[in-house]
Amino acid sequence: MDMGGLSGTALMAYMNGMSALQQGKDISSQALLSAKTGNASFGLFAEILRKSGVQETDEGYASTDDYLSHLKEKYGNIRLETVGRDQESIDKAAGTMRGDDVIIAPEILDKMAKDRELAEKIEGYIDKAFVSIPQEQAWCAARGLVYDFEGVIVHEDGTVTTICGCSDSPERVAEVEREHKEKREKEAATRKAAIERGQEEAERRRQMAMEAMMQRSRISQVWETANAPLFFDMNEIL
Repeated sequence: MDMGGLSGTALMAYMNGMSALQQGKDISSQALLSAKTGNASFGLFAEILRKSGVQETDEGYASTDDYLSHLKEKYGNIRLETVGRDQESIDKAAGTMRGDDVIIAPEILDKMAKDRELAEKIEGYIDKAFVSIPQEQAWCAARGLVYDFEGVIVHEDGTVTTICGCSDSPERVAEVEREHKEKREKEAATRKAAIERGQEEAERRRQMAMEAMMQRSRISQVWETANAPLFFDMNEIL
């Protein structure tokens, strides 16, 4: 193994794991930590499993159960399930994943148990998904986002799908919600002001209409008075 290629955390995990082997201790936790931090070579874990009593042949493992034990030791949460490569099937499986799942189709698991080269190839893809988590987290964080890693799916044909993505951070979500709230409040205030202006204009027009009607009434009365017929008392004249 190229020790120079390991990061500080991975190197520490490797050294802890090898120290535990030399002391004959239970290496389950060291193996899992090594896998999650990047030190996940096939050779290292094969050695760990041999020390733990799991049998392996030159071609592969003695049984599928032995190989499954190896995978559980290495990755932790293993689920056996055949997931199609279509988007609907992947989305459905992703909805049940909790962040560290490795879902493997039983058909390909049998082949991997018998074919060491195939197992190493597919495990390499799985390892890459876990090892790249810190890098992806940093990439998303630099853009104000959060890296969401759900897990890995190994399909029946041996292809591997990594379920991951970036989402807004809680702070950004709160900020966006605040901006939307302020926008809604501003729009509501604008609508209220417009309604009030409309009501004021309607009242002004109503008042103007009333004054105009009263003015026309006064004019009509003056006109009627001015054109009223004159009556004379002839007795007074004579």
